[in-house]
Formats: sequence, structure tokens, C-alpha cells
Amino acid sequence: MKKAFLFVVGFISMIHCFAQPEKLIDDYTRDIELNPFSSDAYYFRANAKRQVNDTTGAIADYTKAIEINPNYSKAYYNRGNTRYDMREYEDAIDDYTRAIGLENNYAKAYYNRGNARYELQLYKDAIADYTKALKIVPYFKVPYYKMGIAKYHLKDYSGAISDLTKASAIDPLNAEIYYNRAEARSALLDYKNAIADYTAAIKIKPRGAYLYNGRGAAAYRLNDSAGAITDFTKAITLDSNYAIARYNRGVAKNSYKDYNGAIADFSEIIKKSPAYADAYMGRGIACGNLHNYNNAIADFTTFIQLDPGDAAEAFYRRAQARYAMNNYTGAIADYTLALNAAANTAQPAPVKPAEIYNGRGNAERKTNDLKAAIDDYTKAINADKNYAAPYINRGIANAGLLNYKNAIADYNKALHIDAKNTEAYYERGIANDKLQNENDAINDENKAISLDPGFADAYYIRAMIKSGQHNDSMAITDFDKAIAINPTFAEAFFNRGIVKGKLQNDTGAINDESKAIQINPEYADAWYNRGVVEAKLKNDSSAINDYNKAISLNPAFAAAWYNRGVAKDNRQDHTGAITDYTRVIAIEPDFVLAWYSRGVAKDIAKDDSGAIIDFNKTIALDSNFADAYYKRGIAEANLLKDSAAIIDYTKALDLKSGNLDAYYSRGISRDQVGDHKGAILDFTNAIDINPAYSKAYIFRGVSKLLMGQVSSACQDLYKAKKLGDNRADKFIKEACR
Repeated sequence: MKKAFLFVVGFISMIHCFAQPEKLIDDYTRDIELNPFSSDAYYFRANAKRQVNDTTGAIADYTKAIEINPNYSKAYYNRGNTRYDMREYEDAIDDYTRAIGLENNYAKAYYNRGNARYELQLYKDAIADYTKALKIVPYFKVPYYKMGIAKYHLKDYSGAISDLTKASAIDPLNAEIYYNRAEARSALLDYKNAIADYTAAIKIKPRGAYLYNGRGAAAYRLNDSAGAITDFTKAITLDSNYAIARYNRGVAKNSYKDYNGAIADFSEIIKKSPAYADAYMGRGIACGNLHNYNNAIADFTTFIQLDPGDAAEAFYRRAQARYAMNNYTGAIADYTLALNAAANTAQPAPVKPAEIYNGRGNAERKTNDLKAAIDDYTKAINADKNYAAPYINRGIANAGLLNYKNAIADYNKALHIDAKNTEAYYERGIANDKLQNENDAINDENKAISLDPGFADAYYIRAMIKSGQHNDSMAITDFDKAIAINPTFAEAFFNRGIVKGKLQNDTGAINDESKAIQINPEYADAWYNRGVVEAKLKNDSSAINDYNKAISLNPAFAAAWYNRGVAKDNRQDHTGAITDYTRVIAIEPDFVLAWYSRGVAKDIAKDDSGAIIDFNKTIALDSNFADAYYKRGIAEANLLKDSAAIIDYTKALDLKSGNLDAYYSRGISRDQVGDHKGAILDFTNAIDINPAYSKAYIFRGVSKLLMGQVSSACQDLYKAKKLGDNRADKFIKEACR
């Protein structure tokens, strides 16, 4: 009887499978009333209730069917399906497991349990279930799609691609398969094939904004910023609220150097979503690229406030902005915060610790804390042994401490890492020049130039080295090249002007210094050097104007004060000159020429005592300064201290034997102390040096008269008159009748 009844129920079920669910529910309810222990009636009524979304009723009926027949595998299976639909994945897994326990080859139960485990991110277990389903029913192709995605989540990208490829063969018009395979290929950096998959998905689903976004991201990774922007724009056109696509377009515009366009995209995101932290980061980067550092700092600060747990890059970039604004102390503080943030984040920071240490070292170097900078560069090197930049920067810091050999060792290390690093060759060239390894220095700059023919600084340094070797024409050629590459290279104009001055091309020198000033009106050295050339051309008024400007820019510019004093002396403004020399001495107390020149100016101004004090200081600073002894002798003679003067003239002649003025002046003083014979000898020496020195003939004649040598004296006096010195007439009239 039971069998017959079950047959009837089965027969009725076959007939009813085409009926409306509501009618089926009524029919199965009547069956249950006729036979309350019919597990099939409860099971089929549960199926009908599922069709009308009565999940609670369905579960109750499946449960009743299981109570009646604990071995009812399909009831477990479908109750699992119902619970899956209700997102009760753990309960669904229990039901699928019971179904499998009753029916070990239940492929659909394995597959659906795999789906439930997938939803719970139990990807390994999900893959195991999909694999089992395929083993039971090899032609059961449905699991490949989900299995591929599960493998993607487990970072088994090759496995994901393999499974998704199989899925695409089964369902070639499923855009999601191509999309997910593209994502897996992107994860393997196979962007070219990823783009092909995104394109295939777009053909199937042309209004899929996310597909254009994915293809744009892959194009961006291939450095096709223009193509990426086109795809991101299409995604935004399809979905104007697609924030990620707009964000990605902003990033691509940053790379494309469309910084204003990037700012517009990031600002639009921020307008709609003020808490979108990454948009502030992107906008800050764009502002920094436009040198709007204050705005960049504000955006990085907002990012830090919104996402303090992932702030390492924001601190780092804010440090870079502050560094660019010459706020080195603030930059150091931010680099330190970046290091702390990077150390405390669970995920690897976008910026490496080595980069942060290197940045902090650069800021410390700018504050002249070279030892701290070297310590940070060393930490950067320890963090990444293959990072060339900190070796170069440590080399620069060592050079700043005059440790040129250590600097060269660092540059060598950088070149071992990167044999084509132009900066390393360039800096090594500078260090070699400091060690007077001039040929090695030139070879290094040659190498830098061969690697980068547009490296203006390398031409400039090579020019400076050649100038130091007195190879001035070749130096000018290199300065010319540096200027051709960088027409605003003020230092190159300045130094080319100096070399032109050495070559007596004074007009060219003035033109170069004028160009340097035009480029940088605050360039005190250029104002000064132009003044030097103007003074050389006897244009003392113009020279003084240039020295005035140099001094206004740099009040401690001792050489400018000194040369202005010299120019004032040339214009007979000895009082003004003395004031300038005094200022030089206040700035640099050991400036020998300032003491000497002030002494000369004081002597001209009849302040012989003051002059002697200055010459004393000059000699104390430089005991071999012959002219200082000579000038002190003049001042002493003016004060009738001829014996002291004779000693100084003698010292001056010991140091500089060809000084005819010293011989002449010593002769005068010897006459004053009655040493006429010695005087005659000195005047004779002066005449030997310059046979046309008329004063020496006159006073040798006077000395001879004082010794009674009238005939010889008159010969000297007539010689002086013949040379055009009418001062001899007085003595001729008195002694040579």
C-alpha cells in the first residue's frame, strides 16, 4: 500500500511540476492531510514555497521531511539551497555536508557547498568542493568560473586564468569571465593580454563602466596615460558617480602632466565625498607638481586626519613639499613621522623606509647637519643595498665635510649599482677636482656628458676645471654649451665673465656679468665682478655703483667694500675710501690689503701716525709684504723719523730688490741723516733700474754737491734737465755757473 501511495505521489508530482506554485502548495497540503508522514509531500511543498519566496515555510517543510526521513539527501540539499539564498552560509554548508554524507557522489551538493564556502571567503575549501564536483561529473563545467575567482583570491593567478579560460569556452558570451581573467592577468603584470580580455568583455557588455575602468588601469600600467584617460572618461560618462574611475583618471592625468585636470577630478570627488582620503592625496601630489606647496601641504594634512593608520606616504609627501619651500626643519619632522607611520602599519607602506631616510638626510644636509645626514643615508643604504641615491647623497655630505676620498668611495658604490648614473659621475668629478685629480675629474664629467648630452651642470663643472688648468678657451667653449642648454644658467654667465676678463675681453666680461644679473638680480657676486671689470677700464663711477649694489645685497661682502674703497681712492675720495677699508677690517680683521690700503689713504690724507699703525698691522699679518715696509718708511720720513724709515726701506728692498722708489726714498732719508755716500749709492741704483728717472739724477746731484763733487753733480743736474725735469734749474743756477 505504501509503495502504491508513493507511486501516486510521484505521479502526481510529475503532473504538478507544470502547475502554478500556489496550486502546488494547496495540492501538497492536501496530500499531507491524507498522509502526515509523507516526507515527499513535505519536500515538494517546500520546493513550491521556495518558488513563492516563502523561505521560512520552505525550511520548515524541508525540516519536517528530514524528521520523517533522516536519509532524505535532496531535502538536506534544497534546505541548504534555501539557506544559501538567505545568506545563512554556515547553516547551508551543514546541510550540503549532510547531503554529501548520505550521497557521496552528489556533485551539485559539492558545487553548492563550494559556493557557500566561497561566500565565507573559505577559498581553499571552496576549490576542494569544486574539484570534487568535477571529479564526480567531468562534464559538469559550471564550477570553473567560481573556482577561477577563488584561485584569484588566493593569489593563484595562473590557476585562475586556466580555470577562467575553461569557463570562457563553456560560456563565451559571459563578460564577467573575461573581466575576471583580465584582473588575474593584471595581477601577473600581463597588461597587454589583460587589455585584450577587458576589450572582449566590453564587446559583450558595452555599457559596463567597470570594464572601461579596468582597461584604463591596465593601459596606465603600460604607460599609456592617454589611452587610460580615454577609458576612464568613458567609464565616467557611463556612470557619473563612479568615484574610482574619476580617481583613476586624476592619477593618469598626474602622470600625463595635466595637473590642473587632475586637480579638477580629485576636487569633484571631494565635493561629492568629503571623506575620500585618496582624493586628497592625489590632489596634493598634483598641487605639488604645480609648485602650489601650501595647497599640497593642506591636502596631505587632510589625508592624515582622515586615514591616520595609513599616513606614511602623506607624511613623506608633506615633507617633500616643506623641503621644496626651504622649510627643512618641518621636513625633517615629517620624515620622522613617516618613518614612525611606516613602522606601525600592518601593510607595506607605498613609500619605502630607504626613501624616507634618504629624504630626511637631504633635509638635514640643507641645515648643514652633515653628520646626521650621513647617519640617515647609511640607514637608507642598510634598508636597501641596491638603492643608489643614498650613496650619492652620502658622498655629497662627505664632500661637505671635506672627506673627498670617502665621497669618491660612495660614488663608486652608486656606479656599481647603476653604471649609467650620470649624477654619480658628475659628483665624483667634483670630488676628484677637489683632490686635484683634474684628469680624473674631467673624465668623470666627460662620462656624465656622454650619458646625458643635455647635462648643463656637467659642462659647467668641466669648464671650471679647465679654467683652473688655465685652459681658458676650452673653458669658454664648455660655458657656451652649458648656457646653450640652460639659457638662464646665471652661474655659467658669471664664471664665463671671469674667464673673459682673464683673457682681456673686458666688454665680453661685462656683458656676461650683466646677463647673470638680468637672470638673478640678487646675484651679489655678479654685481661685484662687473664692478671689478669696470674699475679695470677706469670706469670708477660705474664700478662704485656695482659695488654699492653688491654691498646692499650682502652687507658682509668684504671684497666689495674693499674694491669700492680702491675706486674711491682713484677718485681722490680718500676719506670715503678710509671708511670702506675700516668696514672691511670690521668684517675680516685679517684682511691684509684693507690694512695696507687704509694706511696708504691715511698717508695721502697726511695722517702719517695713523698710516704707520695700519702698516704695522699689515706687516704683523704678512711679514713679507715689501710695499708695506716701503710705505711705512714714507710715513716715518714724513714724521722726520728717517733712521726708522731707512730700516723699512732696506727691508722693502731685501724683499723686492727692483723697487726703484725704495732706493730713491732711502737715498733721501740717508741724505737727511748725513749719509751722502749711501744716498748717492741708492740714487745710482734707482738710475740703473730706470735711466730716465729724473728725480734720482737731481738728488744724486744734490748729494754730490753736499760732498763737494761739483762737476759730477752738475752732470747729474743737466741730465735731469735734459730729461725734462725743470726742478733741476734751481740747483744749476746755484752750483753750475
